Amino acid sequence: MLEIKKHAAAMVEGRELLAQAEAAKKIYDVEHGALKVVADEVKELEIQNQAIDAKSKKDSDLLYGGKVVSPREVDALEKDIQSLKLRKSQNEDRMLELMDRLPPLEAASKAAETVFREKKKALDAWKVRAAEEKTQLETRYRALGAKRPELVKVINPSLLARYEAIRAKYQTGMSEVLKTNTCNECGTRVPEKTLDTLKNDGIGTCESCHRLLYWTDGVV
Repeated sequence: MLEIKKHAAAMVEGRELLAQAEAAKKIYDVEHGALKVVADEVKELEIQNQAIDAKSKKDSDLLYGGKVVSPREVDALEKDIQSLKLRKSQNEDRMLELMDRLPPLEAASKAAETVFREKKKALDAWKVRAAEEKTQLETRYRALGAKRPELVKVINPSLLARYEAIRAKYQTGMSEVLKTNTCNECGTRVPEKTLDTLKNDGIGTCESCHRLLYWTDGVV
């Protein structure tokens, strides 16, 4: 039951996939942000030039429509038209500069978006698998929990009390002996004498963490 709880806790995390997706999202945000800054400036310059064209047309209509005859007004309109042309020319030069920067920025943004979507897709797929596995683990845990009351009846009361005391202190009352002949919980090497006891269905205790040890032929 404890192993199931540990596995479920680790499964829910998905830390690596989550970290990869978050890192990819940050890169995409940076690349897309750089693209947006340039694209927004291009759009703003286009809007400015549209306004300049409208103002230039209005001034030209006044200048050549026969309604303005005062030399001072004529001179003011001509200067305004020239100023508008200069501003438009400057805007167009800036737009050309920005347009040259757009393709590589678009490519970088698209590449970053592709990576992010792939990482997110992998994370989403893992979440589906994890949810299914979590359901299976919960079912197994409930089944094992239902058996526990009957099983503890056949265990020596003093041994059970010892186990419960250790579990209350360390959360885990037992530990598997790994293939390396070490305690799975604390990593301490298990003496040969203790291993022999365990292999003969005896009871052994870790000399370091004092958990009860169990042997499974060193398959782990």
